[in-house]
Amino acid sequence: MANKKNQNSNKMEERMEIPAGIDITIDGQIVTLKKDSKETKRILNRELIPSKESNTLILATKDNKKEQRRNLKTLIAHVKNDIEGLTKGFEYELEICNVHFPMNVTFDKAKKEIIIKNLIGEKHPRLVKIPAEVEVEIKTPHIKLNAHNIEIVGQVAADLEKATKIRYKDRNKFQDGIFITKKPGKTYLQWQRNDKLTFKEQNFMHMPALASTRKARESTDIQKEGTIKQDRNGEAGHPGLK
Repeated sequence: MANKKNQNSNKMEERMEIPAGIDITIDGQIVTLKKDSKETKRILNRELIPSKESNTLILATKDNKKEQRRNLKTLIAHVKNDIEGLTKGFEYELEICNVHFPMNVTFDKAKKEIIIKNLIGEKHPRLVKIPAEVEVEIKTPHIKLNAHNIEIVGQVAADLEKATKIRYKDRNKFQDGIFITKKPGKTYLQWQRNDKLTFKEQNFMHMPALASTRKARESTDIQKEGTIKQDRNGEAGHPGLK
């Protein structure tokens, strides 16, 4: 996809090539991109003029004002996201963090909602509605969200974090919840183990609960493996830490 800009004293124009397989239609100020059963719609500002030539989308401003140029650049960014979503898709990864009580997270496909039970011992479940465009995969403690619209899938990920937010308690102690660990273009916390226990974090303080939970989970695995080795060889230890 290539961008070509044509600017004069009266208006600013941007051209975008639409990849093969994506159909584009323009109905007044509504631009629709469609591929197979997936589609996205953008409602343009009245000061922007859309048009197309074969597989090229042309967006122009009525005048060369700063506000119109800003709106044009914003729309270009949205259209690029739409094209990437239709061709590749967007994925968010979240992780369930249990510190005090074992949390049970399930997805009801019929009702299209995620059910969160036993958060810090609560008797009533917390529910998060999931739009039809979003695909959910839960393999405890990991949750994956996939969709062709980055705004919709990003909002669902934020809703999950917000739904498990704990209020009126000390967050230094009550760190249970669901946290975003990875989103398009950014990774908050990575976990890697080679010969030693190693953390690779970009924003470690963003989610201390995940760090402490993963450390506890890893130390439990080390104890189990050390016990197995002691039973077999009569010596305590862990081969991965030597």
